[in-house]
Amino acid sequence: MRRALVACALAAACLAAGALAQNPAAELEAPTVYVVGTTPLPGVGTPVSQVPANVQTVTDRRLEALPTPALPDFLERGMGGIVSATSQGNPFQNDVSFRGFSASPLLGTPQGLSVYVDGVRVNESFGDVVNWDLIQKNALSSVTLIPGSNPAFGLNTLGGALAIITKSGSTYPGLSAQAYGGSFGRRSFEVEAGGARGNTDFFVAGTGFREDGWREHSSKIGQLFAKAGYEDNRNDLDFSVTAADNKLAGTQALPLSMLGSPRQPYTWPDETDNRLVALNLRASRVIDEANLVFANLYYRETRTRVFNSNVCAAGPCTFAAVNNLTTIDQDRVGASVQSPAGRTSSPSAATSTPRARSSPASRRRRISRRTAARSPARRSSSRLRSRHGRSSTACTCRTCFPPATRGT
Repeated sequence: MRRALVACALAAACLAAGALAQNPAAELEAPTVYVVGTTPLPGVGTPVSQVPANVQTVTDRRLEALPTPALPDFLERGMGGIVSATSQGNPFQNDVSFRGFSASPLLGTPQGLSVYVDGVRVNESFGDVVNWDLIQKNALSSVTLIPGSNPAFGLNTLGGALAIITKSGSTYPGLSAQAYGGSFGRRSFEVEAGGARGNTDFFVAGTGFREDGWREHSSKIGQLFAKAGYEDNRNDLDFSVTAADNKLAGTQALPLSMLGSPRQPYTWPDETDNRLVALNLRASRVIDEANLVFANLYYRETRTRVFNSNVCAAGPCTFAAVNNLTTIDQDRVGASVQSPAGRTSSPSAATSTPRARSSPASRRRRISRRTAARSPARRSSSRLRSRHGRSSTACTCRTCFPPATRGT
């Protein structure tokens, strides 16, 4: 009996030593969450018990347990205080509200929530909208909701922020694939693969989604995520690529005269095409027992094409119908540096004060758009039909005739 107790004690000591030897910056990528990130860049984290707020964190196991096609539906069902509502009739275009503040893909909606994926802000430069269809659900390791207005998360963080961490091959090895189908022609296929060899690892995930829908025009989703990394006791380096090509179709309320054929739209077309290419290089280094440095460098290019139609059914109108075609091209390049000070040797007992320093690119950017003093650098411009170096937003809007197609 005594020998068994000694063996158990030695095994526990070996496991503890291995946990301490692991790079603390990689803890947030693990399937089990003991610390949470309270800054935009994934860092050493802060123990949940020492965060003075109702921080909620869910991992990939919870994401897989709730079979929802898009992230907004999961946030409503998996986190307290979040409400998801649709104004477009599409599950990938829902508005997410928390304590009265919203993150919406609809241009013109007052935005009050910030969303970060691996330290990169995914609120678009033009209107701060969030395109939920560009966030790949099966590539996520954890989602953390930090309530409150925290200036470290930058512009329009009024109600809170969502910090999303993606998977890595070292913590999610193996191959997994799933497919499902349902009524109205809904079908989906998801695959992910990861592995590690020595200090290097890789992870790849893909998603394809189609549906015929209860309406005549529905959505098509294509998403791809790939990450390669290097990790040792002092360094953690990750390079990820995200790509998406999505076609989202909306719907409208029908008048009583058209309820005999509910699948037909009131007006058509009503489409939103989103394309994304994003590159993110993230690095961290343990300087000594009390200092760590985290940094990332990213490029993000999005192209949104909206083609919708409207008819004048009642009241005085100067036109019978109109088709609107809008194209928004956005290019962003940015960098962030974060240095939590005063870290102790044990991450589970650490209380750190984040100090985010903006890069020179961020200081130049403040001439065109004011940002919080501690927000990560986001070089972008919201000028219509303008370009400035490699950071720009271009928007064109065209009104087209003849009138829109109307169901009969």
